[in-house]
Amino acid sequence: MQILKLYTMVLNKIQVFTKTFLNNEKPKAGRKPKLTDEEIASIFILSFITGMPVMKIVNQTLNPSIKSYHIFSRLSRL
Repeated sequence: MQILKLYTMVLNKIQVFTKTFLNNEKPKAGRKPKLTDEEIASIFILSFITGMPVMKIVNQTLNPSIKSYHIFSRLSRL
């Protein structure tokens, strides 16, 4: 489970950065997203580093029930 260890390291660094440098106001209405912005960023960084497909990383580390890229559609709206 080396990929999980790498994922948690990257996620922790991104969370520290966002808490330190960004005003991270969370929306109070609506449905909670399946993945946070920090998790999505960590997945894409890990995909770049390892050369693994994004969905394979998601299925191995986070949630095997996520089967589609629609979860990442929030990135286009940022």
